[in-house]
Amino acid sequence: MNEINFYLCLFFIFKNLQIISQNQNNQSFKKSKLKQKQSIKFMKLDSLQEILQSGSFEEDNLQLNLSQIKDLNINSLVSKLLEFLHLQNLTVDLKCNSNWIDELNIFLNILPQFNNLLFLNIDLSNNKISQKLCKDLGVTLPGCKNLICLNLNLSNNSICCQSISYLAVSFPQIKYLKEIYLNLSYNLIDDQGLIHLGNSLRKSRSIIISKIFLWVNENSADGYKLFLNQLKKSQKLVKYKN
Repeated sequence: MNEINFYLCLFFIFKNLQIISQNQNNQSFKKSKLKQKQSIKFMKLDSLQEILQSGSFEEDNLQLNLSQIKDLNINSLVSKLLEFLHLQNLTVDLKCNSNWIDELNIFLNILPQFNNLLFLNIDLSNNKISQKLCKDLGVTLPGCKNLICLNLNLSNNSICCQSISYLAVSFPQIKYLKEIYLNLSYNLIDDQGLIHLGNSLRKSRSIIISKIFLWVNENSADGYKLFLNQLKKSQKLVKYKN
C-alpha cells in the first residue's frame, strides 16, 4: 500500500511538473511572438532590388534607402510603392541621386495617394535641386491631406529665392500639419527667400513646431532677424539654426 502511494505521489509530481513546464513554454512562446511582432514594426529596404522583390506587408512604416543608386528605374519603384498605400510613416533616402532628379516628379505624384500617411521624411540633399523640383514639391505636398509631420532635407542644393517661394507656399495648405523640419543649409537663399518662408510658416494655422536649418546661404544678418521676428509673431514653438 505504501509502495502504491509512493508511485501515485511520483505520478502527480511528474504530471504537475509537466503542466508547469508547458505553461512556461506557452508563456515564453507568447513573449517571443510578442517580441517578433514588435520587431517588425518598421520595414527597411536598402536597395531597389530588395524593394522590387519584397512581398506585400501589413506594417504601417516603410524606410527606403535609395541613395547613390546609378540605375534607378523610377517607374518600377513607383509601381511597387503603389502596393503600400496603407502606410502611415514613409521615409525615403534619395540623397546623391542627381542623375535621375528630373524624373523625381513621377515619385512625388503618387504621394497624395497615400491617404493614411501621417509622417513623411524625404532626404533630397546633394541633388542639384533648383526651381522645378521645388515647384513640383509645392504642388504635391498639399495633396497629402492627413500629413501631420514633414521632415524635408534639401541641404547642399541650388535652392534660391524663387525656389523656396514655390515650396513654402504649400505649407499653410497642408491642413493638419503640426510639425515641420527643414534643412535648407548650403543653398542660395537670400533675404527675400527667408521672407517668403517666414510668411508661409506664419500663415499656417496648424503648425506648432518648426525646426529650420539655414547654415551657409546668401542672406544677411538683417534678413535673419526679420525672419525670426516673423516667426515670433506667430507665437509658434520654433527651433531655428543659422
